[in-house]
Amino acid sequence: MDSLKVSVPAFLYVVQNMMLYVALSNLTAPFFQVVYQFKLVTTAFVSVLLLERKYSLKQWICLIVLSVGVATVVTGEHEKGEKSKQKINQSTAIGLAAVSTACFSSAIAGVYFEKILKKCSIKNEQICLPVSM
Repeated sequence: MDSLKVSVPAFLYVVQNMMLYVALSNLTAPFFQVVYQFKLVTTAFVSVLLLERKYSLKQWICLIVLSVGVATVVTGEHEKGEKSKQKINQSTAIGLAAVSTACFSSAIAGVYFEKILKKCSIKNEQICLPVSM
């Protein structure tokens, strides 16, 4: 049963890695790096939902500023992409969808794994011990 619990984040990390390859093949590297920072925001929201974590006002403001920064870069890249020709077989929409999927799968996997570890009991030493070392 414990193996099934750990297989959920493992599968989500596989999805994340596949989506990262799709995103990198459709976006420029700097644009990808900026947009992938949205993973911080998605992880914060998922941790509020699954772990009932509380964040301070300062932390929420930082997340909002980060979101505005990512949105600014995305809209700037969209306008730039319309003016200049993109490389053959590159699609900004597919790249952004892949990055979004990677962000959410990473956030859910990380928070779910944290939830598993927090509920870990003594008899689940196979999961608890390696992480605590």
